[in-house]
Amino acid sequence: MQPDTTTLMLPWYIWWIMIVGLFLMTFIGTWLITRRWSE
Repeated sequence: MQPDTTTLMLPWYIWWIMIVGLFLMTFIGTWLITRRWSE
């Protein structure tokens, strides 16, 4: 019996959305922190 790969592997666009979302969150987070520290 082979495990269903569709339940384990997400579609490529969902992975891209997650990666881009994490990158934007970290970028905006560091930008806000630097702005707070500079002021």
